[in-house]
Amino acid sequence: MRNFILAFLISSLVACASGNPVLVPDIQVASPDLVSACQYLDTVYGTSSWYGVFAEKGIENARLSAFDKARILRGTHIVWEPVSQGHGSSQVAGKVYVCHK
Repeated sequence: MRNFILAFLISSLVACASGNPVLVPDIQVASPDLVSACQYLDTVYGTSSWYGVFAEKGIENARLSAFDKARILRGTHIVWEPVSQGHGSSQVAGKVYVCHK
C-alpha cells in the first residue's frame, strides 16, 4: 500500500510539473527580429512561488501573470527574457510590443 501511495504521489507531481507552453490567443510570443518594426510598450514581470522540482509549473504561472499585464497594456506580441529561478520563486520577464498590421 505504501508503494502504491508513493507511486501515485510521484505520478501526480510529474503531471503537475509537465505541460504545454503557455499561449494566450490575443498575444503572440515573438522573437526580437519579428518585432523590430513594432512599437515597444513596456517590460512586464510575473512571479510564482513554485520552483525547484515544480519550476515548470511555476514558470507557466508566472507567464500567465505576465500575459495578464501585457493584455492590460494592449500589447500584441511579447518577447520573453531568460527565465530566472531563485530560492523560493520562479520569475519571468517579457518585453511587450504592439504591432500594427
